[in-house]
Amino acid sequence: MQNCRIGKSMKTSDTAIAAFATVVLSGLVYVDCTQMKSLCAESEALDMTLCHEMANHEACAKEAHRKYEICVRQTGCPI
Repeated sequence: MQNCRIGKSMKTSDTAIAAFATVVLSGLVYVDCTQMKSLCAESEALDMTLCHEMANHEACAKEAHRKYEICVRQTGCPI
């Protein structure tokens, strides 16, 4: 299986999510698991939209979901 190529938009969304998660995890802002999972899901939705334009859609979609799971795990919330 080929890895999907990640465009600038996917990297940008990951960076924004990671920065926000860092602030939350540092305790500067309180956000509950539902809000964090929603934020991770928004990133996954953006990734899936970009995957539709790629030839290897299935591999890209799997990678997008894997990134969602990693995003949620980093928050300490259950998947």
